[in-house]
Parts: sequence; structure tokens; C-alpha cells
Amino acid sequence: MVVGKIHVGDILTDFQVVVYDTDVNDATSVLDVSTCTAKYIIITDPDGNETQFTASFLTTGTDGIIRYINSNAAFLDEGGVWKYHGRVIFPDTGDFSTNPALFEVLD
Repeated sequence: MVVGKIHVGDILTDFQVVVYDTDVNDATSVLDVSTCTAKYIIITDPDGNETQFTASFLTTGTDGIIRYINSNAAFLDEGGVWKYHGRVIFPDTGDFSTNPALFEVLD
């Protein structure tokens, strides 16, 4: 989740994603991502251009939370509706992505 108002040129915006596992009965539970070999936050601008960032754990990964903190003032360069989602890769079970979340960047 992204908390607070985001403006063009902002830095230190904290993008956090909780990775869930959904079983065959559509029941969801937090996925322990502590053993994943790669983790990313993918951010899509209003024009549909995707940028993939290497994510880190908020804690240890057992809570399913990955994050990316933006440090580039030039990245959030236009107002409008953006979206982001998480992606984690496990050595034996493969590649998992979260559903996208929307956020607005204000001019």
C-alpha cells in the first residue's frame, strides 16, 4: 500500500505489497516469501510504461510483505493514475505476481 498524497517529483515514497497465496477453493493466506530468490515491485505510469525495481523485505519476508522506496525525483514525473504490483520468484515453485493496486500522483 502507498499511504498519503504523492506528488510529481516526490522521493521516499514507500511502495509495499503483501503477497497472498490463493488455494483451489479461493481461500487466501499470506505467502511466506522469505525463501524467494528474487523480488520486485513493478510500477506502471499513466501511459502504460512499466518499470521494474528490485524490492526488499519489510521485515523477514515471513509476513509476505515486500517493498520498494523510490529515491529518484525524476521517476514520478507526471500526474495521473499509476499502478503497481509485486512479483516474487522461488527456486522450485516459480514466479508469482500480485494483483495491481492503483495510486494517484498529483501535479
